[in-house]
Amino acid sequence: MISSAHGFGTQWENYPIVNLVALADPNVEIVTDSSSDWVYDWVMPFALLKKSFKRAADQYTQSLFQISELTRIGYQLAQAHRKPEMHYWKRFGLEQGDVESGVLCPFCGSLAMNRLRVIWDCPHCGGRDRRAHVMSLLDHFVFVKPTLTNQECREFLHVEKEYTARTLMTNARILDWYGSKSGRVYVLKK
Repeated sequence: MISSAHGFGTQWENYPIVNLVALADPNVEIVTDSSSDWVYDWVMPFALLKKSFKRAADQYTQSLFQISELTRIGYQLAQAHRKPEMHYWKRFGLEQGDVESGVLCPFCGSLAMNRLRVIWDCPHCGGRDRRAHVMSLLDHFVFVKPTLTNQECREFLHVEKEYTARTLMTNARILDWYGSKSGRVYVLKK
């Protein structure tokens, strides 16, 4: 609820709040049961967002703010902004065994890509991708834990060699590390 958002208090209760969510991917489909039909009023393809803004502007024609108020509100919103918390493992109490390991095929969604020298190969659809492991690395940091060792990487991505795991993590360009050779620990870049 907006009234509890970062110290803005209940000052928003007298203003119309329009909830809109736009989906950037045109292939996404929303499916709900009959108790959640309200979702279709709020969530829409990105292409319909402009039309929804226009409908809201037509519905609320009275000016509610002075320019100085809008400037102050914009400043408050900017000050209250927080980066999203991505560590769902913490929120839901997930452990490494709760999340299926492997590299997800970006073409068919199968979780069983094999590493062939410098490329990932899907045995289900034949799709090939050099960077398919990057999303799996992100999944590890979001759903398992905030750090990753070489051994954990090998187990999670199903690769055998230390060198391969190190190369995959380094070339992903999304990780920093600390520690020396055998004690190296990888973390997401800030």
